[in-house]
Amino acid sequence: DLCLDCKRLGRTCVVVTRGLPCLGPVTRTGCGALCPSMGRDCYGCFGPSEGAEPRTLANRYVAMGIPAADVARQFRGITGALRPFREVADGLA
Repeated sequence: DLCLDCKRLGRTCVVVTRGLPCLGPVTRTGCGALCPSMGRDCYGCFGPSEGAEPRTLANRYVAMGIPAADVARQFRGITGALRPFREVADGLA
């Protein structure tokens, strides 16, 4: 997942530092952690990683106090039409 790229590159976790619903934990690598490198949450450009548990991640973000609408918006982003992300977003709406 993209989180490993962030750690290797020494990027600060935007979930921990800014409370943003980053898709890094459920996203394929390949971009060089571009969004987190710019202080932004990952949009999931490369789609869900194999074996990802996006529903678990979404539930965790909601439990952290991130509004469900914000989490759903993140999952509806660039790769939001892909089934794993679409199902999560629809379940939060």
